[in-house]
Amino acid sequence: MSAITVLVAVVWSGVFAAVEEPVFPAQYLQEQKYFEGSWIGEGNVGDAAVITKFTAVWVPGKQGLLLHGTTQRGKDANDVVQWTLLSGCDVSTGEMVDCSFASDGVSSVTRWKSVSADEQVGKESGIQDGKPYTMECRAVKHGPDHWTFSGTTEDGKTVKIEYHREKKVAK
Repeated sequence: MSAITVLVAVVWSGVFAAVEEPVFPAQYLQEQKYFEGSWIGEGNVGDAAVITKFTAVWVPGKQGLLLHGTTQRGKDANDVVQWTLLSGCDVSTGEMVDCSFASDGVSSVTRWKSVSADEQVGKESGIQDGKPYTMECRAVKHGPDHWTFSGTTEDGKTVKIEYHREKKVAK
């Protein structure tokens, strides 16, 4: 590793470590705060039933949310995909941007725009089964512990998943 590479890494790590307060718009932070925590979703991707679970936590400095999850496809408990999603804000456009990567080789980028405090619409593009795809998406909040993700791909495949916040069990 060259001295310049080390210097750049040290400077960049110092820049990121120095961020104590979020620099994104308040609306973005409020919209993202909703998704913080653990969620369980059930629905369909095309004709296949899915059960998906994820936990969303803030990255340091509240610059975005990091989600780790699993999706079980069908009734086969062994058919589980692990995935990670990083969600942040593109301050130049005001859009929320999600980048996701899954253990089955699917990856995507989704750009979200707020329609209202309870609804976002998005355009997703990615790779699935080695082929590019696009999907029009919608996320609608139905209350503090329930939201719906829906979408339709360019070839007509539909996705609809109802999410509920996982309740904490008292000890």
